[in-house]
Amino acid sequence: MQQTNRHTFLFYIYRLFFALSRSRRSTSGSRTSLLSEQSAQQLQAALKVPERDPESRAVEFVFKFRGFRADLHSGETPLNRVGETRAAETALARVEVKLLAVSGNVLLSSAIFAQAYLENCLLEDNRLHNDGASGGGNGNSRIVRLMEAKQRGEGDGSNGHSKRTRMIDIEYNRDPEANQKVDITIYSFVLVGSVPYLMEIANFFVQDQEVKYEWGQSGGGNQGAQGAVATAGEAPPGKISLFVKIEEPDIFLVENIDNVDTDALMLTTELQFKFWTAEESLSMMASLTNVRCHTCRFNPAHREETMAQILQPCTLSFTASRTQGHGMRINANISDLCLNVSPHGIVVVQKSVQAVLDSMSKAAEEAAGEEGTGARKSSLAYDSHGGLWKPRHFEDDEFWFLKAEESVEAVEALDSLSSGAGGFGAGPSEDEQAIININNLVVKLESGVGNNTIPMLLLESSFSCDVRNWSGPRMSAIGSMDLEVAYYNSKLALWEPVVEPVCQVNRFYRTHQYDCEAHVL
Repeated sequence: MQQTNRHTFLFYIYRLFFALSRSRRSTSGSRTSLLSEQSAQQLQAALKVPERDPESRAVEFVFKFRGFRADLHSGETPLNRVGETRAAETALARVEVKLLAVSGNVLLSSAIFAQAYLENCLLEDNRLHNDGASGGGNGNSRIVRLMEAKQRGEGDGSNGHSKRTRMIDIEYNRDPEANQKVDITIYSFVLVGSVPYLMEIANFFVQDQEVKYEWGQSGGGNQGAQGAVATAGEAPPGKISLFVKIEEPDIFLVENIDNVDTDALMLTTELQFKFWTAEESLSMMASLTNVRCHTCRFNPAHREETMAQILQPCTLSFTASRTQGHGMRINANISDLCLNVSPHGIVVVQKSVQAVLDSMSKAAEEAAGEEGTGARKSSLAYDSHGGLWKPRHFEDDEFWFLKAEESVEAVEALDSLSSGAGGFGAGPSEDEQAIININNLVVKLESGVGNNTIPMLLLESSFSCDVRNWSGPRMSAIGSMDLEVAYYNSKLALWEPVVEPVCQVNRFYRTHQYDCEAHVL
């Protein structure tokens, strides 16, 4: 009885406490909740008022990422124990990103404006060499830093301090009509390329076949693709404009990355690329201005005095356009292309190409060795009959000869051929045209080293080609080339013809001209 009374007493106490707390909420807290609900309703109503300024900001965001540093290692290091670290001998490269910032706003009219910039991205050779020095040290005998942004000085130069580097600027605009505009500016940077080393770094990012198989089985890739397709399908149609500018980077192709005094090819140019599309039409334009190439020593202390010009400044332009009811129109134009070919330049290029071939053969040998090791392991496992019933990984390769053929009606095939469908830039195939022009091509063979060279042979030519209807059944091409060859007579200090020019009426001379036509019926 006492136990029952105690439970009853506690029950009434609980009800009294609940009633008091509910009355408090009804007097004060409920007012707050009602006010909050009313505020949200008023805010939603204000957003829907037509008189509200559509240029008002609905969302404003600022994001700053201070950066990160990552050390890449080759091989496999089991990290099963606490405190386990990777061996310094397996170090491959160091990647560092500095200050990635994003800011922007979203207006009530659904317009979006965003800006992003990357201060710097560094790539260093972090391998442990024979002298025991790694990329993190002050190695003076080899090339350590392979990529970085150039330092830019202040405009007035009063304080003498260098301006903070900035590598990439991105600006994104989207108006209420869903027209999008993207401007990307990549400022001057230094890139040192050793083909074998870059291929070794590229292999680090190659996805493992086992991981790729597991990812495919889990359906992650297909879900991402389906999501992307759905998002792209829901996007409203509008104009898209893209502009990319790269300001004269210094690109070096070195022979030996372990020696700072190695010979190198230095390429400098400025790239501008424009792309815009609207409904069924698109246009793109690209230009390489002030393209020049030199051979030199990579060491900055001896670079200027050893610099020899291979390619004189020239300009390359490319345009492509497609409109509704018309095929693709392509135009490529190259201005005066002057090449100075010397034995030293040929040796540098030959060694670079040989390094590429050696790295490819080395990669093939390592792959063959791994396959041989796997075959030996599988044969031993088969001989010992160990793991006979253990499931093994199966790689499902989609070969073209194993796929089922899709039947096509003859009438549909004829219609597709007549309409020119199925190729890039699907449209009327009878209206496609590509024009390629090289206004003046000059190749000069020289003997000597560096800037102390003597001209030997001169080849001057021009080339033009007109290709039509390449995706249709009736492709045609018309090309013409002018050729003039001369050698340098050092005794008379003048050029004498090797290929004699053609003499016409009134003793007018012209170069040899070669014409070619090709038609596919």
